[in-house]
Order: sequence, then structure tokens, then C-alpha cells
Amino acid sequence: MAKDNLFLGFGRGKVGDLVMYRAGGTQITRARNRSPKNPQTPLQLLQRVSMKTCAGAYSMLQDITNHSFQGRAEGTPSQSRFTELNISYFRSLLRLEIESGDDAEILGSQQTNFADKAASLPEFNPYIVSEGSIGKLDVEFINGLFAVAFTVEVAGATAANLTYQNVVDGLGLTRGDQITFLCLSVDDSPEGEQNAGKFNGFRYARVILEPNDGDMTSLFLVDGAINKPNTRNEGSVNLVFIPAATGTPAHLQFSIDGIDTAAGKVNSVGGATVIASRLSGSVWSRSTQSLVLRPSTISVTGHLNLDHDADTLAAAIASYMTVTESSLYLNQAENF
Repeated sequence: MAKDNLFLGFGRGKVGDLVMYRAGGTQITRARNRSPKNPQTPLQLLQRVSMKTCAGAYSMLQDITNHSFQGRAEGTPSQSRFTELNISYFRSLLRLEIESGDDAEILGSQQTNFADKAASLPEFNPYIVSEGSIGKLDVEFINGLFAVAFTVEVAGATAANLTYQNVVDGLGLTRGDQITFLCLSVDDSPEGEQNAGKFNGFRYARVILEPNDGDMTSLFLVDGAINKPNTRNEGSVNLVFIPAATGTPAHLQFSIDGIDTAAGKVNSVGGATVIASRLSGSVWSRSTQSLVLRPSTISVTGHLNLDHDADTLAAAIASYMTVTESSLYLNQAENF
């Protein structure tokens, strides 16, 4: 590598086998590498597969994840944080294989679900979709439906008399906060076997925890619909309040139009969560939330075949290989 001060300004680009660029006000000239080295290690393969898996999920969820990480600007900074957090999750699944330093352990791992090179739909995983300083909301799969549970029991609250203040108190939030309901679907129909274990759709709805007349004693729900909705509410969410019972906390069941609550459908709900957001001045705070997944064993008709051989890490890694006899032989860089 050579450092130059060109007589007629700075050079940039390629000239033959030389590459010129500017760094720190200095002209840099280096030889072009026409045969880039490929480390060809299991950890490199793991990184590529994890990146692919994260990219597919972010692409589907970006209407939310583009701006759901507190302190991160919209777009690329939020995408980087999404990828960082979720790759850490994948690596935690593979901790023993990685720490063993055994190539065969990594290359033969049956951990699921990881996207192969040709994947077009995101894998069925509990992705971290938001991060921030607001307390985490408790999202659960209760009696066959997704729900957000109350962390504080509101005495005397029923489906008929639940107020906006009850909801704020029960969820541990503040008047004027907004909550965003996310639902992801899977093709759970008998014909959808080729997409088993993958999300195929995404919808969301957003609710402001304050009625448009400002009266927090107003009923929160009337005939299953939000009462006196703030004009900024978005999307169509269906809510049912279920009071506390033995072994079950008080909770709001939720579903979103366009995603079926029953198994066995083309767009059966497969994962969901709820994100809390709060605006203080010009700064948005968020809750830290991961997707909650529908169990693979469910007592209604439907496949929901979520973990299958095609989505194991071993199969995903194999999709990056060009010579099956060599477990570490990769495509050239320009083909990735």
C-alpha cells in the first residue's frame, strides 16, 4: 500500500490493478485483490446463516422494527440493532457447539429454525422486535389466543365496566401511552406444507391509551370495540377483557383482522406481541419485546409443523456449499 499526494488532486476508483481512495485526508493506493480469501470456517458459515435469518424477519417486520429501538434512528441504525440482538439470540442457542470449538458440532447442529440461502419467507423464531426503557409487557398464549396480561390486578374490573384508567393501571403504563399489537401468520393449511415453520404475513394495530374526550373513567371497550378511540389509532384490533381466574391473570385477548385465530388456515396466527411506546418531548421510549410463538402442539385441527429438517442449521449451512464432499467449501464472495 502506498500513500500519495497527487499533483492534480485526489484519485478515486480503479486503474488497472490499482485501487485509489481517500482516508483521513490522505490519498491511499493499494493493489487490487483479485482472489479474495475466504476463511471457510464453521463460524463464518454460522454468521452468514444468522444474518440471512435476521434479514428475512426484518424485511417483513420493518413497518415496526424500522423505529422500535429506543435511541436508534429510523432505518439502518434500527436494522443494525435488530440484527445485533437477534444474532446474539441465535448464538446463545448454539453456545455449547461454539464453545466446544468442534467444527462438526456446528456443521451438524439440529437447532432450528435457520434460513437457507434461497429462503424467501422468515423463519418461525421469537425475534426481538423492540428495545427500550419502558417495562416489558407480559404477552402470553392463553386458552388458545394471544393476550397481554395485567401486571396489576384491578379490583372489580369486568368486561362490562373496564375503563381506560383500569387498562393503564393494569398494564403498568401511563396515560397517553400507545400500545402496538403485532400478529404474524403461518400457512397452516394442509396444502401449505412447503412453507411449514415460516411466517407468511404480518399485520399490526396501534391504540392510544386515552379516549378522545380525555375522560379516563370512560369505558375502554363497548361491544368488543375500543370506545372513544383517539383519532391517531391505526389498524383494526379485536379485544376481549378476561378477568383474573385461578391460575390465570386478568388479560386482554387480541386478534387483528386478516389473520385467523384458528389453526389449519392459510393465514393462521403463529406469533404475536405488544409494544408499548411513550413520547416525552420529541423522544420516544419503548418497551423491550420479543415475539411470543404459538405452541406447536395445539388441540384444534391444523398442522403447525414448525420444526422440520429443512430448517435446521445443518441444512441451512449446506445450502451455502457448492461441493457436498467438502463441508467447508463455499461459493465465491460475489455469489453471496
